[in-house]
Amino acid sequence: MSAIINTLASDFRLFIETQKAGFHAMAEAYKQMGTSLKEKKQSSNVVSFALQVPFFVLFSPLSAYLKAGEKIVIETYPLGRKNDAFQSRLFLYLLMVTALFIGLQPSPNPTAKLSFINEVVFLIALFAIMAMGLNLQTGLTGLVNFGVIFFVGFGALVTAMAMVKGGMDPWIALLLAVILTAIVGYLLAYPTLNLRSDYFAIVTVVLGEVLRQLLLAEPTFQTKVSGSQNTYIPELPGVFGPFRDSWRSVTGLPYSTFLMIFAVFVAFMVVVISQLIIRSPYGRVLKTIRENEVVTSAYGYDVFKYKAEVLAIGGAIFGLAGALLVWKRQTFVPELLLVTTTFFVWGAFIIGGKGNPRGMVIGAIIITYTQQVVRNISPTNRGSNFFIATLDSIFKFLVVDIGGAIFGEDSWRFVSEFQTGNVIIGLEAFQILIVGLVIILFMRRFEEGVLPELPYIPKKKPNLDKSSIWSNIEQTETSHGGTKE
Repeated sequence: MSAIINTLASDFRLFIETQKAGFHAMAEAYKQMGTSLKEKKQSSNVVSFALQVPFFVLFSPLSAYLKAGEKIVIETYPLGRKNDAFQSRLFLYLLMVTALFIGLQPSPNPTAKLSFINEVVFLIALFAIMAMGLNLQTGLTGLVNFGVIFFVGFGALVTAMAMVKGGMDPWIALLLAVILTAIVGYLLAYPTLNLRSDYFAIVTVVLGEVLRQLLLAEPTFQTKVSGSQNTYIPELPGVFGPFRDSWRSVTGLPYSTFLMIFAVFVAFMVVVISQLIIRSPYGRVLKTIRENEVVTSAYGYDVFKYKAEVLAIGGAIFGLAGALLVWKRQTFVPELLLVTTTFFVWGAFIIGGKGNPRGMVIGAIIITYTQQVVRNISPTNRGSNFFIATLDSIFKFLVVDIGGAIFGEDSWRFVSEFQTGNVIIGLEAFQILIVGLVIILFMRRFEEGVLPELPYIPKKKPNLDKSSIWSNIEQTETSHGGTKE
């Protein structure tokens, strides 16, 4: 217990020192800002200068704050964020801060509070699982996979079909989804792995959209809308997870709480398994393939076999995420296979840091919270939100006034949503814009991610050669003036 207290105390002292150094650096940056802005104004045109002002006012002091803090950290932990001990503590503290933010989220009643916690934590775990599958394929092996949603959607489809059409138990459907998605990933290697990385990425990004369009046209998914005779929607309802009735009767909690707990458990297990793979000889071969395939082949390793196996392992993880997703939604609709999901997973992967499973969790937290900030803006009360009202005004000025003056009024009235004159920014597009900006900001400061990849050096086994041991004994006795009997 005393060791834990001492560790927390030393970490708190380090935190105070980094804050002092960081705020001092921010103050110095603000003092120098006037001179920097004058120099920029003289060397840039008006438009360029106007675009650079927000960077100098907001991001330049923040960058100075972070650099000063990291300098203090490096003095305590060599290599800074690439130090394993520092990463472990930073990961733990970030999880604690996340839990604090979730717990302090205001809600009108306890039921709404629990619903918010279940939704946010489930999404964090789900994105972490998908990001870790991408990390094994792209971060560890170098396979640029833009078809995350294809594998996730295929796993969700298998789970839904097995349960609704096949009448299988949810656990059997989950296992079947994992196995079949792994097989699809392995088979996908044969027609695609001979392609260059950019062409392989194009093939994978197309697969998800092809699957979605096929499912939209499939009669199996045409479900009649209740109360209507001729209206059908593409849907496969009635997909429920395990323990749905018993959980409610025993605990009295909503079923979403069980799914949240189970998703967190799955994410934890995937982190552990990913760490074991990365630190194993198998993982070191994958890193070698990522760095240089020719050298790996020269050492006698079958590069194609390893890549196919990684596609299968990542596919199994994606299939697991798809099963969790369809359990959460309690239905399967082709619209689950949106390419924006792949974009968000890549965002978590980039922000977290390639090759680091713990970084995938941090990236998932940041991406999920960024999404929630935009989702909490309701279209019904957006007029009373000063921030969104300002964005709507700027958007209308750019589209109607500037765009209309350059291209004519028909250029924006052609859009059906704008024909009534109500020109407002779309919140879904705005969400993608905000996530993109967050990725850019993190990449400017953390080029290798929040938690960069750690170099793993296996522990050396002790030399048990008898001759060397006897030689060491002789040297020791000689140095102490003794003799060997």
